Amino acid sequence: MTRLVMTLLLAAGVLFIAACGGGGFASNEYLGDLPGMAQSYYEDLESLDEKLENTTSMEKAFKYDKEMDQMEDEADEKLEAYAEEHSFEPLPYEIIGNTGYTVKEVRVVGAEYCKLELEMDIEFAEEPKSKYGGKVYEFYTYGACYDKEGNLLNGRIVFSGSNTEDNPFKPGTVVTLKGSQYNLNELVDFANLKLMAKDEYDKLASK
Repeated sequence: MTRLVMTLLLAAGVLFIAACGGGGFASNEYLGDLPGMAQSYYEDLESLDEKLENTTSMEKAFKYDKEMDQMEDEADEKLEAYAEEHSFEPLPYEIIGNTGYTVKEVRVVGAEYCKLELEMDIEFAEEPKSKYGGKVYEFYTYGACYDKEGNLLNGRIVFSGSNTEDNPFKPGTVVTLKGSQYNLNELVDFANLKLMAKDEYDKLASK
């Protein structure tokens, strides 16, 4: 086999792998290509933003600004499509402290550029109360993302759900809470979601 033929075969193999390999994005065990895709777009947008900040040409400024808008739209479309087409495993979680509920499942339900949309099914072990002891009609709980080594990632989440007087929160009630995380590009190393009440969450916010 000649060197030319070998070179052509190797080149064809590289093209085949690139076509089938998901675009070369960093992949996460639980979130798939979403964090890697968001990270790639984030870096490209940061590069364009730097060019926009440094240019003295009005023509180039309009050009970079338009390219950024187009790239953000493309990122939204690509991540949204990936989330719709991909089958995600339920996310691993850990409850910190007394939350007053047990968790049935935490799942990915959607994504946009740097935004991860989640749902969580919980069952109340006790009736939630306001800090003044009154009934709660809007329930909030909190989450933080960690890597395998237990390092806190920039991925904090507020989950919420509401009820009515006719359908109050009480022990045994199962509720679906919704939450969004706005630093998807920083979750390439995501390994665990820790769930907690506000007092524990405030300790994280002070760090």
